[in-house]
Amino acid sequence: MTLAKTILYTSQEYFCNGCSVGHNDLLIVVLFWIMPNIVWIAFSSLIIRRLGTDILSSIRKASRGKTE
Repeated sequence: MTLAKTILYTSQEYFCNGCSVGHNDLLIVVLFWIMPNIVWIAFSSLIIRRLGTDILSSIRKASRGKTE
């Protein structure tokens, strides 16, 4: 949910041409809006990937146990 919300806010800023943050200097936008969002998106994506891998591994182990 957090990843989706961050992507939604970023998309809104892109499609409205920076209507909420466009009044700031480029340096301020990069330091305080773009960089934290990049870190947040990357961190959330890695957590989702790891969780998905763990879930798939557990499902595969459980299905192998039922067939034997």
